[in-house]
Amino acid sequence: MLTTLINAMKGVGGTIADWAGVCPAPLSGEGYRVVVVTGCDNECGFGRKLSLRLLERGYIVICSCFSRKTAQLYNEKDDGMIAFGGDLTDRATMDKFVELIQTTLHRNDEYVLWGLVNNAGVAIPSNIEWAHPDTYLQTMAVNFHVHITLTYHLLPIVKRNKGSRIVNVSSVCGLVPLPMCPSYTASKHALEAYSDVLRCEMSIWGVHVSLIEPGTMATQLGTSHFDDWLKSYNNAPEIRKRDYGQEWADNVHATGIEGAKSIACNPDIAVHDMLLAVTSKRPKTRYRSGFLAKYFFRPLAWVPDRWRDWFLFKMMYKATPGTLQ
Repeated sequence: MLTTLINAMKGVGGTIADWAGVCPAPLSGEGYRVVVVTGCDNECGFGRKLSLRLLERGYIVICSCFSRKTAQLYNEKDDGMIAFGGDLTDRATMDKFVELIQTTLHRNDEYVLWGLVNNAGVAIPSNIEWAHPDTYLQTMAVNFHVHITLTYHLLPIVKRNKGSRIVNVSSVCGLVPLPMCPSYTASKHALEAYSDVLRCEMSIWGVHVSLIEPGTMATQLGTSHFDDWLKSYNNAPEIRKRDYGQEWADNVHATGIEGAKSIACNPDIAVHDMLLAVTSKRPKTRYRSGFLAKYFFRPLAWVPDRWRDWFLFKMMYKATPGTLQ
């Protein structure tokens, strides 16, 4: 019944989002507003789609990709885009990216750093019992430390321009801790707390800070979740999975994929919200992207812990571990 209701409302949610985007008079780039966007490797991902929409509106876009080859391709085919390739978790690479941004801004006296969109992200699904501590370090490095490091370097420049904005891409996992993705959920909670403090401190300078909280989206990150989860189970030490059993894992994988496909929303909904956060005269502090984020996860965050735990367990795990049967 829940899936049927969600499917019926998907189109309505998208229509409302499209209508709401017309209400604020959007600000164009006017050929001098510069926006930095991270995490732009995937053609169908949030970062890449947002970058192209900003270009259409006259913004100058400096984007980062993990792949140097992808960055080179963007530089060759996209007029007005400056693409950088490299691993931003590496300090030397981060320094080069910051230097590129500063050099671009100094190239023209009219250029202003209008926006920073921290979009880069990874997910390493697993259960806590077999999630190696290194997975938390890897996830936090990309989903949190890259964002705060880049923000740290650019903040003195951003706050020179009243009305500029910082947009941090979080998740509904930043609202409600979800089973099967502990390191991802922890990283998004950290980003939410950081963003709330940043928004408060920057308000006196007229800098807008917005969080994007997408629900399940039809992106590579969203659609591969349960495949990656099953791989993590299969690769776990035998002692950590013997109480569960392969039949249980295969059942969770199959039902998870079926459920994710039925509720995944068009990623353009989240991209639309990101665009509003960059271009609206009065951007919101939070954009909950998609029907699930607005009308399911937000109320779920308010219910008592034990009720929420029971509901999430029933929703995520349709089978009983072998030793408990």
